[in-house]
Amino acid sequence: MVSHSLADLAKVLGGALEGPGDVTVEAVGDPAASAVGEIIVWREETPVPADAAASAVVARHGVDCGGRPVIRVESPRLALALLLAVLHPEPQPEPGIHETAVIDPGADIAPDVHVGAHATIGRARIGAGTVVGPGCFVDDGVSVGAGCRLFPRVVLIEGTRLGDRVRIHAGSVLGADGFGYEPQPTGLAKVPQRGGVEIGDDVEIGALTAIDRSTLPGSFTRVGAGTKIDNLVQIAHNVQVGRCCFICACCGIAGSTTVGDGAVLGGQVGVRDHVTIGAGAQLAGASAVYGNVPEGATYGGWPARPHRQFLYIEASLRRVPDLLKTVKELEKRVAELEADAQARGTPDA
Repeated sequence: MVSHSLADLAKVLGGALEGPGDVTVEAVGDPAASAVGEIIVWREETPVPADAAASAVVARHGVDCGGRPVIRVESPRLALALLLAVLHPEPQPEPGIHETAVIDPGADIAPDVHVGAHATIGRARIGAGTVVGPGCFVDDGVSVGAGCRLFPRVVLIEGTRLGDRVRIHAGSVLGADGFGYEPQPTGLAKVPQRGGVEIGDDVEIGALTAIDRSTLPGSFTRVGAGTKIDNLVQIAHNVQVGRCCFICACCGIAGSTTVGDGAVLGGQVGVRDHVTIGAGAQLAGASAVYGNVPEGATYGGWPARPHRQFLYIEASLRRVPDLLKTVKELEKRVAELEADAQARGTPDA
C-alpha cells in the first residue's frame, strides 16, 4: 500500500484540514471497525464514536471528531468516492494481447490496448488505452473509443459504436437484435434488425445489461454521454436515452422510447414503447409508464401518475377496509329502517 499525507488528501478533496498535515494513511476504513493507518468518512451529524481507532476522519463542518485530525468537507459521500479512487485505485492490466486471444488480421488495435485471455476481436477498431477483458467478443464493424474498459464476457455485435471512457461490466450484450415480429397466417414473421447501437463518452453500463440494435440501416439505439446504467437493464431497439441519465437495476425500456437528458428511472421501472420521458423527469421504483412524462415531473405508481396523486391514492387505498365496513353498517341500517317502515305501513323514506 502507498501512504498519503492528510495535507495531500485535503487538496484532493478540496476540504479544510484541522490537525497535523504530515499524518499519513494507507486505506479507507469502516467507521464501525477502523484501525490505525486508516481514514474513515463519517456521514452522520452525530459525534464520531470515541472507540474509533482510525488515524483521521473526513466529516462535515461542525461534527465532533474527538480531537482527531479531520478533513472538513461539504459532501462526505463525494469525499468517499475521491478517497477510494486515490487509496484503492482499480487495478489496470498491462498493455498486450494474451496468447489465447483471437484477433482478425484486419482489426485496428492501438498499441497500448490490453486484450485478455480467450477474447475474440473481429475487423474492429479499438482505441488507445482500452482494456478488453477475458472472454469478450468484439464483432466486425465495431468501434471502441479510447480509455474504455470491457469487463469479462462483454459482447459487442456488429454496428456497435462506443465513445471514449465507456465502462461495460461483465456479461452485458450490446447490439443484439431488437424484439420485432409481425403476425402472419403461418405464424410470426421476424422484422430484420439492421441498425446499430451508439454509446456516448463516459457512459457506464452494469453487468448483464442488454441494449438492442435499432431496426433500420444507418439508425442507432443511443445512450447519451455521461449516462449511468445499472445491472440487469433492458433497453430495446430504437430507444434514445439522453445525456447524464440515471437508470437503476431491472428497468425495462421498450422500443422507440425517448428518455430526456438527466432523467432518473428507479429500480424495476417499466416503460412501454413509443413513450417520451421528459428531461429531468424522475420515476419512482417499480413504476409502470404507459404515457408521456413531462419534463421535470416526478411520477410513480402503476400506472405511473404525478407523484402527489400517486401518494394520495396509496393513502386512500389504506382506508378502503374501514370504508367497506362503514358501507356495510349503513346498508344494514337502511335495511332496518325499510323493514320498520313496512311494518308500520308507511311509505319508504
